[in-house]
Amino acid sequence: MNALPPEIAQHLDAVRALCEKYRVKRLTIFGSAVKGTFDPAKSDVDFVVEFEWDPDPLERGRLWLELWEELKDLLGRPVDLIVASTIRSRRLTEVIDLQHIDLYAAWRCANDSSTSSSPARSSWDMSPVSRSSNTPSIACCAMRSSAGSE
Repeated sequence: MNALPPEIAQHLDAVRALCEKYRVKRLTIFGSAVKGTFDPAKSDVDFVVEFEWDPDPLERGRLWLELWEELKDLLGRPVDLIVASTIRSRRLTEVIDLQHIDLYAAWRCANDSSTSSSPARSSWDMSPVSRSSNTPSIACCAMRSSAGSE
């Protein structure tokens, strides 16, 4: 898997803060930013979001719109933000499944041994386990990891 382009990687802490602000359960990046074909002059950034709960449609729309606006402003480029529960395309699911990076996953922390033995799933289904490995996500929930250090 390729590293994230610097235009995105430099904003990971701010992206994680937005995820906490908007009660995101998981934020996944896919597309050119992960495939290694990202063009800083013209590429957009593709994300899939899952909220901590499935809010009613109006609340989900508000959360989505505010998160989308803040991601777009933060990254300084167009952003596609897909709500996971609305994906109906098998082809899109396959594309995301094959090549994605979890930027934020609120329930998976490096010090949480309960996830290390979880089996990988066969398709991208918003599970806490990446198809490519059983290692924790790039970003872990700060609340959970700091709670263990007290």
